Amino acid sequence: RFVDDGVTENGLAHIANDQNIPVNVFREALTEQAAEMTAPIQNAAFTEMVRSAVSEFLENPGEITLSLKPQAPVPLAQIVGSLAAPQTLPNLLNIQVKAN
Repeated sequence: RFVDDGVTENGLAHIANDQNIPVNVFREALTEQAAEMTAPIQNAAFTEMVRSAVSEFLENPGEITLSLKPQAPVPLAQIVGSLAAPQTLPNLLNIQVKAN
């Protein structure tokens, strides 16, 4: 869990200014970059959850939380085995990404 205390808005403004781009364009680029980082997992629902949470957080910084809450204990061997089908990992581990 990350709780923003003003650093996000200031950081976005500073970097956008350095890049000579509007803050909203930089915000959108970061949102898409976060979504693209989930591409190897090949799970559209998970990608959309990440995109939505990052977008919400960057638009209105408050807090962003990543949690793994599997329904039952998951053996390490099962997690390693799931690497062959990475799209199953978000559901197997019940990964949640939420903002504010």
